[in-house]
Amino acid sequence: MATCPRCGAEQSTAAHFCTRCGQKISSDSTNTANTQAAKPPESQSQTNTIPWIITPAGKATSLIIAGVIILGSIGAAVVYYFLSQPKPTLSVTSKYHIGSTPAGASSTTLHVTGQYFAANAPITFLLDNRPLQTAEVRSDENGNIATNLTISESWKPGKHTLTARDTANSTDEGVTIQIVPPGEANTPGPHGSPSNTSAFQLQIQQQYTEDGGTSRAFQLTFHFSGQPQQPNVANGHPCGTGKTYIVTLSGSTKNTGADYQEQRTLSCELTYKSGELTYKEMVIKSTLKYTTENGTNGTCTIASPRPFVTLEGAFTGPGAVSGTIQVKRLDFACDPAITSWFIIGGQGKWNTTFSQ
Repeated sequence: MATCPRCGAEQSTAAHFCTRCGQKISSDSTNTANTQAAKPPESQSQTNTIPWIITPAGKATSLIIAGVIILGSIGAAVVYYFLSQPKPTLSVTSKYHIGSTPAGASSTTLHVTGQYFAANAPITFLLDNRPLQTAEVRSDENGNIATNLTISESWKPGKHTLTARDTANSTDEGVTIQIVPPGEANTPGPHGSPSNTSAFQLQIQQQYTEDGGTSRAFQLTFHFSGQPQQPNVANGHPCGTGKTYIVTLSGSTKNTGADYQEQRTLSCELTYKSGELTYKEMVIKSTLKYTTENGTNGTCTIASPRPFVTLEGAFTGPGAVSGTIQVKRLDFACDPAITSWFIIGGQGKWNTTFSQ
């Protein structure tokens, strides 16, 4: 047996290099191996050495490996911590809905709550990924939020996605909300007006000026049902497509003093939406019988539908409603033809108050 002069490992007598450290073993080394002490490594830079398996270097390598393992474990723990943390969540409630979707209109509010945000962090709300201008909102020490968001006119009607973020995190999933024009989905109408689905009554007592300059009084009472399947009512008469009613009028003409009696068939349309109302009255037909002062009798008729009264208006403030009225002139065909009979047209403005 031979002994390596560098590391002292026993080698076979036929070995030319140490199987442990790679040191060349000369014949002289073989003969003196048992009497000479092993020499320490001279330099780890020698080309015929394998330093990573030498005991001193091996200790350093072990330390490096241990450090990598520790750092890797810390990194894995950090990654696991962040991955295992709940993502921020958001929920929205509202007084108004379309189906199950929270809804709102300009000036109404959405109640927003959230969890798992960073503690005491400023919160930014986003509508379709665009930051909203809101009053400052911060999470509490537990990362929770609770606030009311007021819908502004910049929130366009339609479906939107509401999300939120803090300084480091954001909600993965947003909440679908729907913005509607004021008055829809039972939201208040503009200027404090009723919603489109509210039932309410409006009374108008006013005057308009005839084309000849004479003032003429008129009175209208509107009942709005707020329900599509129920007709609105004007002066006790249901309005709507296919609905007609008959009124009987009698009196004496101002210019000739002739007595008359008229049976007039009418139809009407009465609509209300988002603070605005429209009333249209149509004469479907009319038959008028008269007697003049000298005893002449005659009949006058309107045989085809004619537009007669158009009234339009809108809420202009809390409890205030105003608008315009236009009355079309109606000409009758009379027999005997020597008589001319007509209803004078006119126009004017009106206003009234409202309380619900």
